[in-house]
Amino acid sequence: MSKKELRLRDVCDIVRGERITKKQLSENGFPVVSGGSGYMGYYPHFNREGKNITIAQYGTAGLVRWHENEFWANDVCMTVINNDLINQRYLYYFLISKQEYIFSIVNKDAIPHSVNKEQILNIKISLPDLTEQERIVNILDKFSNYEKELEKELEKELEQRNKQYNYYLDKLLSYKDSSCTKYKLKDVCDFQRGKVISKAKSTPGNFPVIGGGKKPAYFVDTYNRDGEIITVAGSGAYAGYVQYFNKPIFLADAFSITTNECNVKYIYYFLKNNQDKIHDFKKGSGVPHVYISDLEKLDINLPPIEIQKEIVCVLDKFNNIINDIQIGLPKEKELRKKQYEYYLEKLIQN
Repeated sequence: MSKKELRLRDVCDIVRGERITKKQLSENGFPVVSGGSGYMGYYPHFNREGKNITIAQYGTAGLVRWHENEFWANDVCMTVINNDLINQRYLYYFLISKQEYIFSIVNKDAIPHSVNKEQILNIKISLPDLTEQERIVNILDKFSNYEKELEKELEKELEQRNKQYNYYLDKLLSYKDSSCTKYKLKDVCDFQRGKVISKAKSTPGNFPVIGGGKKPAYFVDTYNRDGEIITVAGSGAYAGYVQYFNKPIFLADAFSITTNECNVKYIYYFLKNNQDKIHDFKKGSGVPHVYISDLEKLDINLPPIEIQKEIVCVLDKFNNIINDIQIGLPKEKELRKKQYEYYLEKLIQN
């Protein structure tokens, strides 16, 4: 298959958009493409037809985007317009294959960062004939569409499973009969505060530091909690966030909940079912805090230990399904992305 060795300037032009200000934006209309990965807002008119390519000149400088429908190109956005030698969609895929290079030629000394259109137009391109371009576009479009559909299906499945899980979480933890006994949480659980640790003085290791966030703040070479344990973030934006661990951790800006009276995992699911209520315990006008004294007062109806175990078993199964989907979704997306990038490189660059 013969290809023409050209520069981008031989097959396209790059045209800057027209400036509008935030004051000119409206609640609806055509999206305004500016220097970011989203939209600046909406405008009653458009200055670019659909099926067009843009490259951000400033802001997220160098970012290549495809626009299926009409839009307004603002002055920090460049539109890439093809001529008769190249299929516009093929041109888009070519630019996507050069995305990292385009990012690399951004002037990072400028404020804001900017990219020079002449450098982009000087990029070399080996161009097959239009029939071959269309064939390649069809293949890559199929990969792209399949990836989007698969992502939608997985997200829909995750949403449905989450609804099922929340339903059974509430239903099972509302279990009541003559065998249930009502307690205050402090009557069946032990609460302990974590220990302040300075990251600067700590030694990196394998044990997660559990504090005021959803994820470990960092990892250290020692631990102060082990076995089955529930943690509740003590302060910060995620104050009150409940987690469960069955491994050694270093408990910092949080407090732990343990129990010898009942199933630890049952208590965890009870707390997760009351997560919104626990978040409402936040106090403080500056950094919000959640206090042990508020959690100790929570009422809990406890069935016999064997029923607790059965309920935990059911909820664990739902939880595992959801986690599998949550893990599977990004893994599947990453796999499809790698396949797409492989064929993009193979079909466009060869």
